[in-house]
Amino acid sequence: MTNDMINNPDWLAKTTAALLTQVVVDLAECIGSAWAIAMSARGSSFLPVFSFGLDPDIARCIAAGEAAMNCHTGQPAPSSSHLRGSEMTCPIQLDGDIFAVLLFGPRTCGAEYTVRDRDLVNQTVAHLSFLLSDERMATKIAAELSRLQRTKLELASAREVQDRLLPSRCPFIPGLDYYGESRAAGELGGDFFDFAPGSGGSLFFTIGDVCGKGVPAALVMAGLLASLRLLTAPRRGDLPALVQELNRIAWELSPDHVYATMFHGCIDRLEGRLRYVSAGHGAVLLVKNNLRRAVRLESTGTVLGLSTKAVFGQGSVPLEPGDILVAVTDGITEASDAEGQILDEGVILATVKDHPDAPSVELAGYIIAAVDNFLRGRQPDDDRTVVVVRFNDREADYRTLPPRRLCAMAHAA
Repeated sequence: MTNDMINNPDWLAKTTAALLTQVVVDLAECIGSAWAIAMSARGSSFLPVFSFGLDPDIARCIAAGEAAMNCHTGQPAPSSSHLRGSEMTCPIQLDGDIFAVLLFGPRTCGAEYTVRDRDLVNQTVAHLSFLLSDERMATKIAAELSRLQRTKLELASAREVQDRLLPSRCPFIPGLDYYGESRAAGELGGDFFDFAPGSGGSLFFTIGDVCGKGVPAALVMAGLLASLRLLTAPRRGDLPALVQELNRIAWELSPDHVYATMFHGCIDRLEGRLRYVSAGHGAVLLVKNNLRRAVRLESTGTVLGLSTKAVFGQGSVPLEPGDILVAVTDGITEASDAEGQILDEGVILATVKDHPDAPSVELAGYIIAAVDNFLRGRQPDDDRTVVVVRFNDREADYRTLPPRRLCAMAHAA
């Protein structure tokens, strides 16, 4: 190591901790490790800096690190990672001295690590060693990685807040079986949905989609959902007036060129009728009880947030026992595969027909699974939200869901 680094051990410890944390996470995800750990040298022993995935056997990892150190002492610097069965041990050197060791546990798929996996680890470690040889550059990059890590933690907390904004349970309403689920494509989402029981066994439900991604869409989504709940109680009987007020709020909240689509409806179980306002949200299907046709509920007004002069009408359709309403966002209807092919809306209808008796919670899962099959492993580009409401007629058909969080967390690739 250079004299500057020897004289500044605090710099080395702080800088390597930030870099090792990022490197071990990225490598473990790329090669599919069940767990990984980074250890930094402290004299003749090693101490864990960061672990990823399943909890590893710390004592065995430390012993493996010390073995790598002893193997290296008095010998030429190792140039390749060392395999121990289905695990991988990789020393990291700086000016000929080992200062850290990365260990990777078995692959989650159960297969052995490939030559390509080992080459990826070796090349990454070589770049890291070269980077740390330049104290100024290493410090700058480590500081940026620390800032990015703080941002990721803040976004994760914001995502948790978003999850808590969405409904956590479906209140029991005789004759109705309903469910909603939202899956964000990134750390934060712009989709939302909501349920509110009304008088006489009625149900108010909403699904919406704020255009764009990231923090701006998430903030507008939170503002609209909170405003919706404040306005629903006093204006339940006047759906267009409620949406009109939400449009004004969206116009005040949203940055330029940011808008939202929304479908807000009320199912009157006793009357057997659905009243609704659709603010540019076209992806709503009413599948009739014979499953042979579907009625598309068209927009009754423009999107929210573009103009305070927008006017919203109200639609109304009769409901019959066995009818199924399916509302989704464009993350489903506009999903595209690797070849650029757009999902046919008929896939949604076919999924409903294939599972005519499935409860709403299962039917929503089948629809999302159908989209996943269409994507064929490709990560979705947009948030995906689905709301399913089944209109039943017999008490034996009434279903209630246990309390649970309806918004599934995003799994970053």
